[in-house]
Amino acid sequence: FPPHPVHTRSPGASSEEGAGVYVSFVTVSRIDTFRGDMGARLRNWVEFIQHRCREHAVSAEVVIVEWNPLEGGRAIADTLRPIVDPSGVPVRVITVGRAFHDRVEEGTKQTFLEFIGKNVGGRRARGGMLLFSNPDNLFSPALYQALAKEKLDADAFFRIPR
Repeated sequence: FPPHPVHTRSPGASSEEGAGVYVSFVTVSRIDTFRGDMGARLRNWVEFIQHRCREHAVSAEVVIVEWNPLEGGRAIADTLRPIVDPSGVPVRVITVGRAFHDRVEEGTKQTFLEFIGKNVGGRRARGGMLLFSNPDNLFSPALYQALAKEKLDADAFFRIPR
């Protein structure tokens, strides 16, 4: 994979130190047609986060877990590469392939394990604070303003009702 702001790692890779990353935006997805154009939704989500973080000077990264991608389908990293700003918020894609999925799926017949995928992303996130989301959730400027202050209680659990 050539050097680029969109990086991929396997689910077993160890976490890397991310000096200066206050918050990691973590989601899980894959490019399919289950609920419309997921590629477009992901691109919008990443662009929105990059814009708001730049606007409010939030030290952040985006971690996207690509769970059990469809054979022959377009990779998330390839979908995002044209829109990721190399000078902006880093975007990492962690691909969880079929072999790993089959080991943890345990006979449920599900092909997409959202919450296990979010755990994979959270374990590999570099930020001191983790914000788990779905790629169709866009956040208000007030959230980015709060994140920019870097004063959240690390021992607290925050929830944003939608």
